[in-house]
Amino acid sequence: MGLYHMLKSDKRSSVLEDAEKMEVSIDLDQPGIPERLKLIQLTEEDLKIIKSAQPLVQKYIDKIVKAFYDATVLKSKFINF
Repeated sequence: MGLYHMLKSDKRSSVLEDAEKMEVSIDLDQPGIPERLKLIQLTEEDLKIIKSAQPLVQKYIDKIVKAFYDATVLKSKFINF
């Protein structure tokens, strides 16, 4: 179950509303950063959502990591089947 589905509807709305108010920045002077951002199509809006969701991610990090590794193991079993 993804983080999105762990949250009640009103909490999801709150995260997105909070994201609109966030101020974010990335140091684009670092070599390769602009190219990497373009490659993964990361937008300012994405950064705002990530920043606004940070407290929730911290709260559920153990579940998120477990779900990631469970999915990775499951996928590798299908590939090696």
